[in-house]
Amino acid sequence: MSSRTKYIAPKRVEVAFGRDAADAYFAVVTSLVGPRLQVRSLRGEEREIVLCDAQAVADALERLDITRFSGRPLLFVNARLRLLAIAIGPEAPPAQIGWFPHAVRLGEHGAVEMLGSDDAQPSWLLFETMTDDDERAR
Repeated sequence: MSSRTKYIAPKRVEVAFGRDAADAYFAVVTSLVGPRLQVRSLRGEEREIVLCDAQAVADALERLDITRFSGRPLLFVNARLRLLAIAIGPEAPPAQIGWFPHAVRLGEHGAVEMLGSDDAQPSWLLFETMTDDDERAR
């Protein structure tokens, strides 16, 4: 992770992806150019996400154990709380996705992975995002 990545508090992950996280949505990657990640929500909406550490996300997307939906990396996004999660584990997601937002693996920069609810479920690598205003302020 770069020095641009702040500490990701486990409670922030729980709020972003927990039971009451109305702002969270599943999406797939359509492209990554510089710090801008283009995604398509599973409802078909095109969105752009600005990444705090684009290289870390690019490296994660190169992993062989990425979970894919329709051939594209599967994401879980909460733009309001500025968190992005990339699914790893099974090649394709199960029919029903389960996760434990309160159970995270910690690293140097706080929460780095959110656990799936069982071995058939993906785990989720965690990354920070930012707003366009944050990017301009750099």
